[in-house]
Amino acid sequence: MTKLLERQMIWCLTSPALLNTSNHPNAAQSFESIEPSNLTIDSKAMLNWLANQTRHSRLGITFEQCFEAYLRHSRLQVWPYSKRYQNVHNRIQIQSADNRKTLGELDFICKEVNTNTWYHIETAVKFYLGAGEDLNSMHSWIGPNKKDRLDLKYKSLFNKQLNRIKAQETIQKLNELDIKPEGHWQTRFWVKGMLFRPWKSSITRLPFEINPNCLMGFWVIQSQLPALRQSLQPNQWTILERNHWIVDDDSARSLSDSHYGNNKKEFERLLDDIAAVIESIKKPVQIMLYFEDKTGRRYLRYFITPDDWPDSIRPSFTQ
Repeated sequence: MTKLLERQMIWCLTSPALLNTSNHPNAAQSFESIEPSNLTIDSKAMLNWLANQTRHSRLGITFEQCFEAYLRHSRLQVWPYSKRYQNVHNRIQIQSADNRKTLGELDFICKEVNTNTWYHIETAVKFYLGAGEDLNSMHSWIGPNKKDRLDLKYKSLFNKQLNRIKAQETIQKLNELDIKPEGHWQTRFWVKGMLFRPWKSSITRLPFEINPNCLMGFWVIQSQLPALRQSLQPNQWTILERNHWIVDDDSARSLSDSHYGNNKKEFERLLDDIAAVIESIKKPVQIMLYFEDKTGRRYLRYFITPDDWPDSIRPSFTQ
C-alpha cells in the first residue's frame, strides 16, 4: 500500500497538466510547477499523512488527498523546517443564505507563508475518450462513464468553480472560518489526466484549451483487439485497476497482478478477462501494452470499450 500511495502522489504532482496553462479566462492560472526534487523535502510526512486517510475508490478523492498531502507537508527550500503553506482547508461547503441549499464547495484554500498570498485552488483528475466528429473540439471528448464531457467540465471550472470565491455566501463562510486574507488572493487550478484518441485516428492537433504535452493513449472496441494484437505485437498486456490509472507506467506494471503474454493462449485469456470485467462494471476497461527490444522499453495505454459503446454515447453529445 505504501508503494502505491507513493507512486500516486508522485504522479499527481509531477505528471503533465491536462489543460493548457496559458491564456485562461478570469486570470486563473495553473498552480505552480512542481519539480520531482521538491518531493524529497518531507516525503515521509506526506506518505504518513496519506496512509492515515480513508481510502476511496473514487480517483478524484485520491487525487485531492495527494494534493492536500503536498500542501500540508511541503517545506520552503530556503528554510527547510518551515512549512510552505498554512491554513489549509479542503472541500469547504458553501450554503445558501437560508442554509437550505448547498451552492457548491471550494476544493482548497491555503496561505503561502513567504509571500503572504492566499490561494483558492480547484483540482480535478480526468480521463476522456475522443469520440465525437471533430477531435479538435472539446465537445468531442467524453468520459468513459458517458456522464462527463471535456467542454462541460471546462465551462464549469472557469465559469462556476473558480468564480465561487467571489460569492457573498462564500465570503460569509470564510469569515466563519476566520479566513480573512490580508494579502494577495489568487485563484488557481490543478487539473491532470489523460486523453485517449481512437486507434488509427488521423488527429493532427488537440483543442487549443488542452496542453499539447498532456498524457495520451488510444481506445478501441472489444472486437478490434485481435487486429490490435496483429498490428502492434506487444510483449505483454496488463489490465489496470482504477487506482493504477494515476501512477506512472513502470509502477503500473510492477503493481499489477493482471499480466498476459502475447501468445495465442494468453491472448485468449486476456479477451475473456476483459469481457468479464466489462460485463461486471458496465464501463470501458483501461489496459497497458508493454514493448521491449534492443532500443529499450515503452508503453501504450488503451481503453477497451464494448462494441456498442460508440453508439451508446451519441445522446451525450446533444447536451
